[in-house]
Amino acid sequence: MKNAALLFLTLALFACNPLENKLEGGWVVDQAYYHDEPVLWDLYSNGFDLKPDNTCHLPIDNWDDRNTVKQTGIWSAFEEKEKIYLRIKTENRIFNRKFQVTKLRKVRDTVSFGYLMKMTIQADSLKMDCTKALYK
Repeated sequence: MKNAALLFLTLALFACNPLENKLEGGWVVDQAYYHDEPVLWDLYSNGFDLKPDNTCHLPIDNWDDRNTVKQTGIWSAFEEKEKIYLRIKTENRIFNRKFQVTKLRKVRDTVSFGYLMKMTIQADSLKMDCTKALYK
């Protein structure tokens, strides 16, 4: 019985990753650059969803056949050398990479008088400025 309780506590600690809690949810892409060229208008949607079960729903670009490109993937967040990273594993060629997360911050929304979460994610060839609403 003691071993089962210890196992449950260990799993609970790993399942409650505060960094993943900050990143999960529906994000709107405000700006997107691929190889320093603006690509926001080349995406079929301007948002992505990082779900609590570590799956994600991603936008696809209009260069690919939208019936064959995967819009789903697996995501994780971690810290390495005091930097925050978002790793997305997918068959989607644009999003299959490790992004450094910068400018992760909570800001006041002057329209709704609530709060927004902002971040910039950047990899070797893709940079996106993103926003999500905070409902808590």
